[in-house]
Amino acid sequence: MLEGTSELRDSFIQFLHKQTPDKEDKILAAIKIIDEFAIATKALPCSFFDVLSKDTISILRKKVLNHKFFIVRHRRFQEYSVLALSLLEEFILNTGDTSVTNGSQQTERYHTAEEGQVDNDNKQIKNISFADWITQYEGLSPATARSYRSALNTCDAYAFESQLYSESITLCTTYNDFIIKYNALMNDEGFLKLSETKHNYLVAALKKYHDYFYAMDTGFVSSVSPSRTVRPEEQPSVSDEVKNNCNSILSQDFEDGYQIGDYMHQMRFLSCYEDTFGSELDITEDELDRLLKFVGQIRDGRIFCKGNTDTPLLSSIFTDVENAFENGASAVFFECVYESYADSLISALNVYNADALRDIMKNDNRFQADYHIERSAIVKNGTSGDTTNEIRKILQSSHTPLTFEDFKERLWYVPMDRIKSELARLSEAVCVDRGTYLYALNFYISPDEKIALIKAMRSAIYSNGYLVSKNLREVFNNACPSAALDAEYLKDYAIRDILKIILQDEFDFSSSVITEKGNPLDIGQLYRNYAAEHEQLTLREIKEFQDSIGMPIYWGDILKEMVRISATELIRKDRVQFDVDAVDNALEKMYPNEYTALKDITLFLSLPAASVRWNGYVLESYLRDYSKKFRLVQVSISNDDYYGVMLKGTSGLESYNDVAADMLAKTEGWTDEKSALRCLVDAKFQQRAKNSNISAIVKAARQKRANI
Repeated sequence: MLEGTSELRDSFIQFLHKQTPDKEDKILAAIKIIDEFAIATKALPCSFFDVLSKDTISILRKKVLNHKFFIVRHRRFQEYSVLALSLLEEFILNTGDTSVTNGSQQTERYHTAEEGQVDNDNKQIKNISFADWITQYEGLSPATARSYRSALNTCDAYAFESQLYSESITLCTTYNDFIIKYNALMNDEGFLKLSETKHNYLVAALKKYHDYFYAMDTGFVSSVSPSRTVRPEEQPSVSDEVKNNCNSILSQDFEDGYQIGDYMHQMRFLSCYEDTFGSELDITEDELDRLLKFVGQIRDGRIFCKGNTDTPLLSSIFTDVENAFENGASAVFFECVYESYADSLISALNVYNADALRDIMKNDNRFQADYHIERSAIVKNGTSGDTTNEIRKILQSSHTPLTFEDFKERLWYVPMDRIKSELARLSEAVCVDRGTYLYALNFYISPDEKIALIKAMRSAIYSNGYLVSKNLREVFNNACPSAALDAEYLKDYAIRDILKIILQDEFDFSSSVITEKGNPLDIGQLYRNYAAEHEQLTLREIKEFQDSIGMPIYWGDILKEMVRISATELIRKDRVQFDVDAVDNALEKMYPNEYTALKDITLFLSLPAASVRWNGYVLESYLRDYSKKFRLVQVSISNDDYYGVMLKGTSGLESYNDVAADMLAKTEGWTDEKSALRCLVDAKFQQRAKNSNISAIVKAARQKRANI
């Protein structure tokens, strides 16, 4: 077996570039398809680059290239798939096939993965963003992820100016495209010098994105990461003297840190060691990295000397942290501590982000004696972080509104985004203005005025069955003149949200209407009652009613009582009559297909007379509520138009989704969800190219098409 997925793949790409440069892209595309298919069908437990050997190629030929679904789905890649496996065989011969000597190891690894055990070298990952990958799989903070992303923008800016490439490296869609841009930067002296001026942070970000891109391309992330710590069983067997010597070199010659895996750093370290101590450090580059990981302290992919962090600066940081806890803090976030000391940390300790600060602090005796880490925060031993309660106490202590800045001043050690999210979750915290909150129960209403307000609200509800929220301010001002005077600065929505908390035992507050406690308003029934009270209605009148209650129009409930006879007019059902049998028979003769779009039904003069004049709107209502032989299926009811499909009652299709999928299965010209939606609009099945179920519809259509 050929070890080392990332290096092996890179080597193969270089081999491929030399052998068939004109077909390189298509062969790489074929390889990716083969790899994904092999994993999906469990022909292999992982990427074949992880278990590459002659036996692996045989498995791929037998279980992938000869698989009937692979042949059908990837017919256009068949030629390149065959060529890809042949080139892989040639590559193995050139590289050296060790599958014979390592056969038992490979077989054991294969069966272990196949039996569902954890593969220690790799773990499968989903297609996630760079920021999520950084936090979930590299264990770094969101702040570090943002810092890396910013560094990539700097890489792009340099590349554009130097004409190395013209489109962002983060927009690459294939590994081959990415590696070309990656190599262009890494081989450019100007870029490397620029990175050095930024403490090699650009190169570090680029390498991190390389790891991410490879993980997304293969579906696996290697746990053999440059930044991971050394396991006990990997601790180097060297003398204490050598360890102390190495620590000394790190301190004297690598103040900016030793870059893990960097060849120039490795050579410089070995040279410094020999010059300083007069003897050669006889180890390989990989062994040197492993030794230094054990000897030094890893921060953001670089190794620093242990013991050089006990500085006045760090003592000051610990003092601030201790003061925060003495003043009531339950958790102090590394991100906030770093923001407070960023300039000093960079200049004095080469610490460039909160994760690096965390690594320093957690190894300090002061930290280990008094604190532990919960997620991304420092917490006192024997306690747990509870920022929610801290924020609630601050809010409760103020009888005037507090801004985000007020909270940040008191909670310097809590990130602003966390303060905002906690406030949004506190039900008693009412947003009275942009970025400004008030504790609702601190809003004072005298007992007499509170009683008067409850009576006034109940009177309004008794008259109409509900109280519209937009009228609450007027009721409040009349019933509570003193409280209203104190609340002049508050907006109407703030008054509503405050009273929702204060009067929660008396009333139910929905989004736009208020009712007696325990009697929530049925908005659908409200619209139905409104329709039933009118013999005729216009669209304008319905919208005026909608504005009065502040709720969307419930067309389904309105049309239970009314028939729409035009884009703007409706009449009550008791004023409409249809000869149902005659109309159904006429429709059946004129439109014999299993289903027909409403917009395609135009022969209204041929339909038996009804008490209203036939048109598309009348037909829509007829199919919905009267027909015995047909059904109406549609995405939604339009405010001022009609769309949908007339479906025969004898059809095996049940819903609009079924009909849409059947039509798409029989129609050419669409390839994805976007073009499928356009096809449905062109067929007049629906008004807009929007449908929340389009993924399921397309999937069903493709299955039907395959069966056809």
